[in-house]
Amino acid sequence: MGGGESDIDPPWRQWHRMRVERRGEPGEPPTAEQPQLSKPLKVKASPVQDTEQRVEIEVFIFPDGTIGGGWTGEFFINKDVDYQVMNCQFKSVIDSKQVYTDRQGEDASKLFFIAKGHFVILETNNDTGRVRSLTGDAYVRGWLGTDYIANGQIVITSDEKDFFLFTWHGPAEEVDPFSFEPL
Repeated sequence: MGGGESDIDPPWRQWHRMRVERRGEPGEPPTAEQPQLSKPLKVKASPVQDTEQRVEIEVFIFPDGTIGGGWTGEFFINKDVDYQVMNCQFKSVIDSKQVYTDRQGEDASKLFFIAKGHFVILETNNDTGRVRSLTGDAYVRGWLGTDYIANGQIVITSDEKDFFLFTWHGPAEEVDPFSFEPL
């Protein structure tokens, strides 16, 4: 895999730091100013890369602070190579201690989540017909606002040096807890 962008705090470092701090403990519930999780929420979005819509992601956020989901679809880096996401599921917990920061300052009302999964992608070279399987880690991270709109990223990497970054955003909708199987 190629590509990559500069990232001050790449998701694998965030993931490792969260796992070390938690030592297997469950996530803490959202603070009073953060979105409350009384029912399961589902965010369905179409990630983009370089302004092009790519694939589809579903993120489930549960009242107990766990999250999970999946990513599927096809994307293109250039016209000569197609990538088909065959499998990518992820899971983790929310991290209500993280504070959102941007150029305007801090916003403690947004709820942070980060999850890790494993991907399997088929790469097809359209010129030669050659197909190969790519595997690696997928990190899904994002922020859920009090308006219940989530903004996030999917970052895939095979070596934690080169990576592809997809951004996504979408509304979180309440889901009937009996309408789907737990992840």
